[in-house]
Amino acid sequence: MKSQFSKRCELFSQKLKRVDRGSFKTVFIPFKPQFKDVLLNGQKVMTSRTRTFGKCRDQFRIFGGTFEILSVKTMMLNTIATKFFNEEGCDSPEDFMRVWCEIHPYKGFQPFQFVHVHIFRRIR
Repeated sequence: MKSQFSKRCELFSQKLKRVDRGSFKTVFIPFKPQFKDVLLNGQKVMTSRTRTFGKCRDQFRIFGGTFEILSVKTMMLNTIATKFFNEEGCDSPEDFMRVWCEIHPYKGFQPFQFVHVHIFRRIR
């Protein structure tokens, strides 16, 4: 059975439309509610996804904040877990792996899987 978060992500993925706003686009990137504080206080500045949700200069809104994507690159999950867990808003590599497995229960954490890393900053 899928979690409420997974169901919401699927629904928004199906409705994902880029809205033209001149030189950037507004995109939707879903986040678990547990990341609200670390997103808004600037600790979480990176999100790793199995697909690309936007490109450089695109913006997204979540939890009342507006964020700008600075870069999108490909990286191995193991590298993210060991070197960038803090930028992902996690307390440790194990915390990052636990969260990844919650979001991806079927495939789980595969250390050598390449994913799309979105680096962003809060602008409002």
